[in-house]
Amino acid sequence: MTPLSFRYAVVASSIGGITLSAQPVIRMSAEPSCGSCTIVLERVVTLRTDTDLSSAPSTWLARDVFGRFYVLDPRERVVRLFDSSGMFLRQLGRKGGGPGEYEVVRNIVPGPGGEVQIIDAALGRSSRFSKDGNFLGSTPIRVRGGQGMAAIRLPNGNLLLNERSLPGGGASLVVQQIDKHGASIKRFDDAGPQWRKSWLQHRLLAVRPNGEVLIAHPYIFRIDVYDAALAKRRSLLETAEWIPAENPDDLPSDGVFDQPVAPRLWGLWEGPENHLWTVSTVPSASWRPVRQSRREATPAEFAALERRPRVATLIQVIDLANHRVLASKRFEGFVGSPLSGGYLFALPADSAETSGVEVYRATFKR
Repeated sequence: MTPLSFRYAVVASSIGGITLSAQPVIRMSAEPSCGSCTIVLERVVTLRTDTDLSSAPSTWLARDVFGRFYVLDPRERVVRLFDSSGMFLRQLGRKGGGPGEYEVVRNIVPGPGGEVQIIDAALGRSSRFSKDGNFLGSTPIRVRGGQGMAAIRLPNGNLLLNERSLPGGGASLVVQQIDKHGASIKRFDDAGPQWRKSWLQHRLLAVRPNGEVLIAHPYIFRIDVYDAALAKRRSLLETAEWIPAENPDDLPSDGVFDQPVAPRLWGLWEGPENHLWTVSTVPSASWRPVRQSRREATPAEFAALERRPRVATLIQVIDLANHRVLASKRFEGFVGSPLSGGYLFALPADSAETSGVEVYRATFKR
């Protein structure tokens, strides 16, 4: 199969009719361009825990530079650390409002040397723990809720958060940079006053090895590329019949009743060779509509409808240098919450009988 072409468009930002800047929009087909390439999922370890992470957002999970795994236990509301072989090591801090404690964990953000930050949405602070789990201190930061919203650590040590902001009394959705002292030093990628549309609040964040920052808009499959100074340089826009051209005005379908599940990006990371990996959910090939409303369904009926095939997971590898999709592979069901470095969490197939959470790694093969 020959490589598919891509097209450039130019968008300009302006204030008062004055053009400030223009960045190219690179449109690329979702059709794979490498006929011999494939994606393989391999189980690498099982975390020995009875924590149910079947619906956990990726912000509750993390992997550090030593291959250790951090997991928020949603029942006990504490962060647990597992080694690279899946054995439990220790609990980090505990629930509460004192030093080294947290109330509502928003994000778990590993750093270099094994240090990790826990961002608390209720107490409005970031608490730091050493590689050995010792509490190092906390820094007040301005966060307003935001469970499930992304946060990453920049190469300079600052944090980048997908956040709700209230400038001048009006609510908007922004990405903000927070320095080591907790001060908000930059707000950008303002989505405007759409804070009531919760499905538009979740943008994905990633840092490239060259310092560029990727901000993905999940429902339109657009990835904006910013330089190290956080100036927008270009956008990658994946195109296919099944990808909507605009963000949904109404709550996206979960596929339970008469509409298929809305396609959505769930994770992205950069691997070797300038390859960008993405994990998305798309409608299952086995999905069929049900002519019944949510109000008409009993709890038992609703649970049965949820269990039927609704979702498939699509993993893609994108060649960032040539702006094309190299390979994609579809897996029936929800594979798991994506992590950086190609790792995904998932419940075992026989989870009713097996205690643990499986960790898979996706690899690209030509």
